[in-house]
Amino acid sequence: MNTDAEIFKHFGLPQVIPEFPSRCISHDDNPLFQNIIDCRQPGSGKTQNAVEYVAAHPEMKFLITGNTHLLLEEINSRIAEINPNAKGRVIKGFSKACPKYQTHDDIKDAHEAGVPPKAICIRMECQNSPGRPCGYRTQYEGLFDEFGNPQMNLLIPINLIPAFDFSVFDAIIIEESTATNGKYERDYDFAFIKKEMGKMLYSKGYGRDGFLKIEDHYKFIRAINARDAKAIRSMEPMLQEAIDQHNMYTAVRHKKRKPNSDFIDDVVKVRLQSLIMCLEFTDRRKKARLAKIEEEFSTKSSGVLVEMKNTFQEAQNLTYDDAKQLSYYHLIQMKEITANYNDELEKYQSTVDMYKLTKIDHFQATWQEIIFYKQLRACCDIRYNNTIFRESMFMRQMRNFQTLFPEYKQESIVYESHFTNKETVIKVEKTNDGFYKGFIHEYYTRHKGRLRSLIRYYKGKLNLKVLILTFKQLVEKYNGKLCGVDAYWYHAFGGVNKFRDYDVLIVFGTPLPPEDWYEEKWETMYPNETIPKTVEYDNSDPEWFLPMNEKLRILVEELWLPEVYNSIHRLRPLEHNIKIIWFGKNIPNELKCEFTLKYN
Repeated sequence: MNTDAEIFKHFGLPQVIPEFPSRCISHDDNPLFQNIIDCRQPGSGKTQNAVEYVAAHPEMKFLITGNTHLLLEEINSRIAEINPNAKGRVIKGFSKACPKYQTHDDIKDAHEAGVPPKAICIRMECQNSPGRPCGYRTQYEGLFDEFGNPQMNLLIPINLIPAFDFSVFDAIIIEESTATNGKYERDYDFAFIKKEMGKMLYSKGYGRDGFLKIEDHYKFIRAINARDAKAIRSMEPMLQEAIDQHNMYTAVRHKKRKPNSDFIDDVVKVRLQSLIMCLEFTDRRKKARLAKIEEEFSTKSSGVLVEMKNTFQEAQNLTYDDAKQLSYYHLIQMKEITANYNDELEKYQSTVDMYKLTKIDHFQATWQEIIFYKQLRACCDIRYNNTIFRESMFMRQMRNFQTLFPEYKQESIVYESHFTNKETVIKVEKTNDGFYKGFIHEYYTRHKGRLRSLIRYYKGKLNLKVLILTFKQLVEKYNGKLCGVDAYWYHAFGGVNKFRDYDVLIVFGTPLPPEDWYEEKWETMYPNETIPKTVEYDNSDPEWFLPMNEKLRILVEELWLPEVYNSIHRLRPLEHNIKIIWFGKNIPNELKCEFTLKYN
């Protein structure tokens, strides 16, 4: 069995934490890379271990992703504290980084229409003005050299992963769960794409010729009509250079010109990397679905049809010399059986919604699938630091991905810990109320006296710092303060140690996800199945309030309750003796194992 020290040596991380046994959860033949998954409990040194290694190796360049900018800023500052020479930069998307985004409609309209941010900056002439540097443009200055190699560490939110090439970095670190940020989605209108690319044949005001040669344009049109991702990938450097040149020229030509719509119309709004990824995924999904249809057909077919399929395969494998050895009658018979099999298969396929199967005007994938795809293209190891890692979900998504991309060969190794602190006590407030989300305001009004009594005791008498964890709607209504103490909501501040100095935590409410959460997560776990129309809950259990539907219940247990568990651990209850008072149900099982449970 491997140890933490051995695997960290492989990844390049320092051996500064106690050794924990590793467990291999998946190993393909001839693996190309490793998934190193550190899912030990919060406070066991996952992030700090990575921070210290990054700080100790300024000559290496790391790509670090996280769920929030707050988490990434914290990681970057911790690296800088240890070694200022290990330079890193937190990258933000255009809407967050541009200081004028919310106040200039022209900027917002152009961005929402798909205009590249760099073209918007040039057209608006607001980049790096004296005394007011552009927050978006400056973050990319000095980031890469002329050959595209990073000059410092990059820390990016997960939604920017598609924009960066994993292969140019020395190591990839994924902080926290990839399942909490929804999914990757893009709409594609191929007639629109062809029209956009055609703009480069003649760039307005540039002269007779544009930035794209007509023969290259025709080559692209043939590839896009055939949905040929491989052909477009081979043309990508040339096409991307033409797009950049055209857009920069157009942006300069439109400086301070009105209306903004003319600028939007003239710019080429095509993201080649996303387009190629969409085409590859969709083509693989189509082939996998067609293969499954034929498999279903064979299973449902009678013995005669199975014989027809076997004969069909036999006929396909015949050489010319083999055919000469067969009688004319036998060949005619094989031809008829082959034709019959194809006819029967076409009839079966006609019962399936082939349009839905083959259309690719809308593409979506989970962020974990996107990471697998980027890893496959870069052929690199990935280190995951994920407290709420769920093996079943990870393996399900990996197997689904390998069905589409069988060339994805990996070894996945997990590290776990099982610390307990029985001095941290969870006191369950026994009442007749369920503290459910739909009535949380009524419950708060009804139990405000009890909350104030608890706060007076712990804060006033014992001089302890008190914090409340509840639903977001309650926190926002009272501006982050309930009964005079700080409050935050489930799923907030994942991975950030913002509340480690608090002594008492009051959990007010049975943790449950919002209604639209189920639909989003269902597509992650069960992409080819129909979600139930309504979510009905089982209220018969005194400790649990979960969906009756088994698959919806699994979603809550594997994706929602782990986030609640992570929120509780922001106070570091394994390190410090924390008092937790729980109003409601759905206490994660991990907390019951780690701490002492008492009923009031």
